[in-house]
Amino acid sequence: MRRLLLADDEPATRRGILSGVPWASLGVTEIMEACDGVDALRLARLNPPDVVITDVRMPRLNGIELAMELRKTMPSVKIIFISGYSDKEYLRAAIRLGAVGYVEKPIDLDEITQAVRRVGEQADTRPGGDFLLLVREDMASRLLKPGADALGLERGMSLLGLRFGLDAWYLVMIIKLDGDAELPRDWARRFGEMWPELVLCGKDGLIVAVARSDTRSGLLNDRDDMLAWIRGQADAGLAFTAVGQPARGMANIHVSYEQAVVALQSFFFTGYGQAVFYRENGGEVVPECLEKPFLDALAGGRYDELERRARRLCAELAREPHMLVDHAKQLFARLLLALRSEAGRRRAPADSPRGPDDGWLLDALSGRKTLAQYQDLLLDATRSFIEDEARSAPTAHRKVTAAMRVIESQYMDPNLCVNSLAEQVRLTQPYLSMLFKKTVGRSISECLLELRVEKSKRILVEEDIRLSEVARRVGYNDTNTYAKAFKRATGVSPARFRQKGQR
Repeated sequence: MRRLLLADDEPATRRGILSGVPWASLGVTEIMEACDGVDALRLARLNPPDVVITDVRMPRLNGIELAMELRKTMPSVKIIFISGYSDKEYLRAAIRLGAVGYVEKPIDLDEITQAVRRVGEQADTRPGGDFLLLVREDMASRLLKPGADALGLERGMSLLGLRFGLDAWYLVMIIKLDGDAELPRDWARRFGEMWPELVLCGKDGLIVAVARSDTRSGLLNDRDDMLAWIRGQADAGLAFTAVGQPARGMANIHVSYEQAVVALQSFFFTGYGQAVFYRENGGEVVPECLEKPFLDALAGGRYDELERRARRLCAELAREPHMLVDHAKQLFARLLLALRSEAGRRRAPADSPRGPDDGWLLDALSGRKTLAQYQDLLLDATRSFIEDEARSAPTAHRKVTAAMRVIESQYMDPNLCVNSLAEQVRLTQPYLSMLFKKTVGRSISECLLELRVEKSKRILVEEDIRLSEVARRVGYNDTNTYAKAFKRATGVSPARFRQKGQR
């Protein structure tokens, strides 16, 4: 592997990949860069690449269309898709085009590196070892592709002692394993001992198992037995199982496989130790309302709410493992960018450039595969943000908190106003008013009025004193001014309120 073509219409994404992947150690000596599918196809025809990394959605010619054109004249080129659209149709298109990798946005540089490394290993590998095992795995791989020669494969399976049938029922499981390279081989061996007719092929920490039965009910029973066996293994906590639906006929095995690939995306939400079945109506978009409470608390300076909001958001995501994984990842990316942007905005001079550098987010997300890992990253970033704000003196949050304490302790002083409050917290009146309204959501005058009215309500009900005395005790020198303010806030006069005994 020498020449690589990178196609993506986002300059920041291209820069992040080009600067963040150790190309030399992967055997890549030449990199071509394209801004869309048409540009990529032109470059590929001039200098045929060994590997193509392409975004799925690009202007003029998208990644799927680019791959189809490349396959016509360069059938051996290795294709790695990157995309923010991991819905079922795009995943299936990637499978049909023989993609060797599919990386979702926000891009994980480790995933890109591993995908390119696998391409190099495939190119350097020569047939060897157990010939029959290689033949068996080759046939299994061909079974998983649309348009497979079912009759020819059925005859080949018979020669290997595997009893398949053109009209039998089939089901595909994909088992993702956490551990060293020996673990998938060990699991494949154990599976083979339990179900000798199970066709297994595995690579990159995955086992693909194709089960068969003469009847649909028999296949479902076998599926349940296999899942029970997986749960009973001592290292079951290191396995995640994605299960496709039963498919009738050898020619339709690829359908169950494609379903299992879609279900495999749910690993992000569940992590290891779980099994997820393909669901026909899966792939829901993550609702935008999930992130709004967090962003509102951040914008409003209510930093004490941020960690609780983050945990609640993650709990909501965990309840529905069939949402689009890339949408969930993008949600986390937006929250991380919002934290970083807010921190920069509060600290940087007004005329300085703001926003994260191109590689920061890629580095932060690199190596994180599950919702729990993304949650840890968000919580760590949130805590760091809060700690930084607490250390930065004076912060807007602390100034507003100090102002609230003054209001609470001095509301009975008729001279307390916005100007005197600003003097006590050592800010200008306009600046304090702006910070207070942004943080609390109400003006200083509104908060002071609300507090004075609430305090006077209790006095009106609990004490039999003149209205003038009530007014004086809550910061009004004039009874009429107090009565007007009370009625403006409550809709009734102080006397009427006392008469009804309202609270």
